[in-house]
Parts: sequence; C-alpha cells; structure tokens
Amino acid sequence: MCRADGFLLRADWLENLNIDYTEGDFMTLDEFYDVLYAFTYGDPDGNGVDDTWGLKSYAFASGALMNGMSRIFHIGNGWYEMPDGTYTYLKHSRDYDYYKQYLAFANKCWEGGVMEPDTFALDGAASMERNSQYGCIAEYPGNMDNILPSESEGRFVYLPGVTLENDPLGGYTYGDQNTGIWGYYAISSTCEHPEKVLELADYVLSDEQWGNLNARNLENVGFTVDAEGNYDFSAYKEIQESDKANGTDLANVALIGSFLRRSDAAEFFINKEKSPEERKRIAKLIDMTFELYWPTVDRGYKPETESDPVLIEYGNFMIQEEAKIITGDKPVSYWDELLDGYYEAGYDEYVEEMLEYISSFQ
Repeated sequence: MCRADGFLLRADWLENLNIDYTEGDFMTLDEFYDVLYAFTYGDPDGNGVDDTWGLKSYAFASGALMNGMSRIFHIGNGWYEMPDGTYTYLKHSRDYDYYKQYLAFANKCWEGGVMEPDTFALDGAASMERNSQYGCIAEYPGNMDNILPSESEGRFVYLPGVTLENDPLGGYTYGDQNTGIWGYYAISSTCEHPEKVLELADYVLSDEQWGNLNARNLENVGFTVDAEGNYDFSAYKEIQESDKANGTDLANVALIGSFLRRSDAAEFFINKEKSPEERKRIAKLIDMTFELYWPTVDRGYKPETESDPVLIEYGNFMIQEEAKIITGDKPVSYWDELLDGYYEAGYDEYVEEMLEYISSFQ
C-alpha cells in the first residue's frame, strides 16, 4: 500500500493547552514546533510533573534516528522524478538541500528539548513503552487505536502533514511506503484450471464479499450488521471463547482477511466495532495518506554497487556523524563534506547504475 503518513497529536493535550487545531488541516513548520514545545513544557497532562515530550524519537540498531520529521522535507525511501524531469534520491542529492533542512530542524528540536535527551539510547520497543508521554507521534492514522495503553484516557487527532514556506516542490508529500510483498499466492504450472483461481479472487474482492473480507470473518456467522451500519461481533467472541476452552484459537486465524485486499481499501485497516461515523472519519484520514503519496520510480531496485563494503562502511560512518549534526556537535554544513566522501566511496557509480535502470523503463 502506497501512502504518505503524517503525525498523531494528543487531542486531550491540545485541549488542555487551549491550542486550536482542526483535524486534517496542515501546519507550517513554525506552528508544528510551537505545538511540540507546548507539549514539552506546558504540563499538558496537568499532573504538575515535567514528564512529557513533544516528539517521539528513538534510534534504530544502526544508530539512525527515527522521528518522522524527515518526511516533512519530502525525504522518503526511494528515487523521485523531479519537476525538471531528472531523478534523484533526495537524502543524498547534491542539487537539493531538503536533507540539510531536516538536519537543521532536527537540531532545533534537540536544542529546544522537545526530544528527550536519551533519544539515541532508546530502541523502538523502549519508546513504545513511553507512548503515553509523547504529544506527537509519526504514524499512520489506521494505527491510532494501537498507540496508547488500553488503560490510558488519552486520544489522538491526525495531522496529515507539515508544509514548508516557499517550497518549490509544493505541499507535503513523500514516498516512503512502497508496495511490498510479505507473502503471496501463486498458481502452479500444473494447475488444471487456473481461471478458477482468478474467479475466486474476483469473488473475494467483489462488492458482495468485500464486507466479509475486511471484517475478518463471515457475516451472520461471526458478526451481524444492523440497518445503521453498526457491527455486532458477539458471535465471533463466543467462537473465540469456545476455541480457548478447546485449546485452539481458530477464530484468530482470519484467513479470509489474509487472502486478498483491495488496493485502495482504507476500511481494511479500521476496527469495525467503531461507530459508522468514527469509521468514516478514519477512512477519510487514511485516504489523505493515499492522496499525498509521491510515487517513487526505482521500484525497489538495488544496484550492485550498494553491496560494496567500502560504500557500506562509509554509509555507517555517515549515520554516526549525522547524529553529531542533530545534537549540535557538528554544523549542518558538515553534511556537504559527508556527501562528498560518500560519492568518493562509490556512490557516484551507484547513481549511474540506478539512473540506467530507471531510464530502461522510460
């Protein structure tokens, strides 16, 4: 699924701080920072303790920082076609300074204290345990119900993106989430009736059966739907209890939900136990992530040069040095020096291979 995610903002904290924000609206970079600052220093949870942070951030095993802010600057995981018809990977581009803009803003957030000081010591699991302490989390709107502990009374609104002033590329857009393959079904060469497999796929994705597919069960077996569109899963829960009593857990296998799904199916990711109004709200937000996606052109291709040990080693070195820029130990201009070294380490050859591959599809 191709999408451009935004940010989850604690709605209860916005209210407590008297910050006026309408879900679905974009913010400027200054407005975004001001909200992060207020979340950090304004005691948004009202407990009188300095225990909140504006922005959730943590480090990958490589040392690279994950905070979602680079997406504000169009930095995704792929090559883009630029307005002038050229192709580039923005993070390592010499022609565009979007990554330097990101590093400057990340440093501002670090210096301003809106990221916790032990950010680089946290991994994803450790930061997840602190989700209730963060006011802003870079996330997909379909995951809003899975972020906070079940006992938390907090709730989120969705910020689709942050825009840059006088941005030649226009509004918020990036292409980090590409279509991937996590498993697949194949028709064997010895299949006598391959057309039957396709007929099954068409049937499952039909309007008639799509409700069963994205509800993860079967209507009138695991759930019912009333005239107002409210789902009742009490039958499904009875099946679950019966399974547990028998030492099985077949109700959670959800094979029908693992078989196929529609490519533009926002509702696939929404809990059907929510009210029709709430499902419609979240579907609209998910649709925004589809609309803001900037298609990448590399199709996930990995040039042979990418496996060069010299290039890999220098790339790892850049990650460590990048952290120094974010924490203020090195100036943002240092990124230009790092890029020069990267190209000398073999990235120029990588670029040539990638551009040749991309041009083969034109």
